[in-house]
Amino acid sequence: MVLKVINAYNTIDPETETHYAYYTTVFNTAQYPQVHDFYEIALVTDGSLRFTMGERILNLPAGSLLWVRPGDVHSKALPENGAHINLAFPAGVVNNLFEFLYDKKIYHDMMSRSYCPPVELSPAECRSLQQKMTSLSMIPPDRKTKIRTQLRLLLAEIVNSYLVEVFHGEKEKEERASPPLWLREALADLERLSNLTEGTDFLRKSTGKTKEHICRSFRKYLNATPSDYIYSLRLNYVANMLLHSDREILDLAYEAGFENISYFYKKFKQAFHVSPRKFREKNETG
Repeated sequence: MVLKVINAYNTIDPETETHYAYYTTVFNTAQYPQVHDFYEIALVTDGSLRFTMGERILNLPAGSLLWVRPGDVHSKALPENGAHINLAFPAGVVNNLFEFLYDKKIYHDMMSRSYCPPVELSPAECRSLQQKMTSLSMIPPDRKTKIRTQLRLLLAEIVNSYLVEVFHGEKEKEERASPPLWLREALADLERLSNLTEGTDFLRKSTGKTKEHICRSFRKYLNATPSDYIYSLRLNYVANMLLHSDREILDLAYEAGFENISYFYKKFKQAFHVSPRKFREKNETG
């Protein structure tokens, strides 16, 4: 069996810096095994995908997300009822992303593994990601710059949301499941100050979940109570504003959602080991 060598020059559009494809047919086995000099992302949308990585055989059900690195020898087998979306990016684009967003240890973890384990998405996560991938086909083909921008944004989201924790070794799939989509969206919304000041009331209102369900989910996925998580965000906001503005401490505390000032001072000192005023003075002189 001859190893097929595929290169980015003959595969990836130099203007969009990506290759996008949606596969529903059985593969020509003569294409495999193969190896290429670019990165590939495969999302199984229907049925299953049989993927061989080196000598490891992976039977990937719908919702599986797989990362293939340059140099990974692999083969695919797609059954008649299967479908998956492929995204490919030049090595330079991905390497620059890691260099810009993450530290070198994460990149080393990614490259030192024998293979990158697949990530299993929930049905809602899979539909959301599939919709974002499919929306690329709605952009006029001649809008190369827009296509390239959207693809890079999507690449950053996929890596940061689903893949980097596996590379970093912080959360293997079998050790702890990924937070569900509703929780990730709620956490992102909490970073808006108007929502943060509402605190747990905002979580119940925006998610439609019961207080008990929210508490269980925070403990399971974040190892914290909702109140502790919210107070941490509020304290981080105040601390950053103390460093980067001349606003009064009490104004910042109220703005962040602290109604009890004594409690604010107590929590701030627990978190940063100094009072808010000392924190500002120390960093101004340091």
